[in-house]
Order: sequence, then structure tokens, then C-alpha cells
Amino acid sequence: MKAFVSLLPEPYYQAILNIWGELENKFGYNHIYQTPLPHFTWQLGDDYREGYENILEEVCQSKTLLQVQTDIVTWFSGQEPVVYLRIVKTPQLTQVHQLLWERLIPYCENPSLLYAPSSWEPHITLSMEERSWCRLAELINFLKTKDLRWSFPVDNLTILSQHDDQPAIIEQKYCFGF
Repeated sequence: MKAFVSLLPEPYYQAILNIWGELENKFGYNHIYQTPLPHFTWQLGDDYREGYENILEEVCQSKTLLQVQTDIVTWFSGQEPVVYLRIVKTPQLTQVHQLLWERLIPYCENPSLLYAPSSWEPHITLSMEERSWCRLAELINFLKTKDLRWSFPVDNLTILSQHDDQPAIIEQKYCFGF
């Protein structure tokens, strides 16, 4: 799997690491450590054909800092619920996502349609444990005690790759032009 993400800046990067640690200590949740880098995802697929790097360079050179805002903790339902911190879909964020989708999709092998413009919900994953259903109310109440209404600049597009059950690794990081 290969994903295009934006890594969070400090102190929010460390704040998410701290929350993951608290969720592990309090609830025993540690699945998030498969992707141990606090981020939000723009697009992902099984792999990308040669040439996509040029697209990322072009897009990053044409963009400046993106302002990102978070608002509530919620979850995606399913067999394995994903509890997350929602990112507000601003016009600027939506425009960049649309551009990335259109420019990168021709290079993507088996893209995840969850990240298509019509279904994309930008978010920061807090928990991906199948056991979350058992203690969902307790987990949400715990997270509500935290100040998670943030606003921060994002300055990067980062390529993460993950193979089998190994943790994700950074392949390349591109910074937005200023």
C-alpha cells in the first residue's frame, strides 16, 4: 500500500502520539502503531506507476501553506470502527484534494475509493481497534475531555508505504512552495 498524506506539525504531532499512548494504557488499543506517524490521508492505493513523483513536485511548488482545522471526535462505523478527529473540509482543502485526485489517479493501481472526492472525509485517526465497539461510549467520553479543536498549518505532502503487517515508512516528503 502507498498513501499520500500530510504529516502534522508540532505540537499536534506529539499531541496525537500522546493520545495514542493514553489509549493504549487506558483501553489496551495499539493497532494505530501500524501507521505510527500522525497524519491525514489525501489518497491511497496498492501502488503508483512511475511518474507520479513529478506530479507531486509540481503540485507542491504551486501551493503554499494550508490551514487545517479540526472540530469533533467521531467514528466511521463498520466491523472495525475507526475513531477519528474530524478535519473541517474548507474550500482550500477540497481544492487541493480534487487537484491531487485528478492528477494522481492515472498513476494509481487499485485506488481506495474512500478517498475519492465524493467520499473523502479528511481525518486524523485516533483508534482503529475492532474492540472499540465494546467501549465506544467510554472512549468518546474520554476523548471529549481533551481540547482537540485545533488550527494549524500544513506544509507537506508525504509518501508513506506499508507492506504486509509492517509499520508504515516515509518514502519521500515534499514541502509546499512559499
